[in-house]
Amino acid sequence: MSTPTITIVLTGMRILTGTAIALAIGATIMLAAILHDIIGERRHGYTRRRRG
Repeated sequence: MSTPTITIVLTGMRILTGTAIALAIGATIMLAAILHDIIGERRHGYTRRRRG
């Protein structure tokens, strides 16, 4: 009875770890994009995003 429980726990931990890694990568990419936008706007004078 303990073996299926261990398998379920390990599978759940693997899924949680994968989700956490994916979220961290996504957040890093979003932060990099936001910083790139801010730096680009500061250099080029608000021409790209403020048009519309």
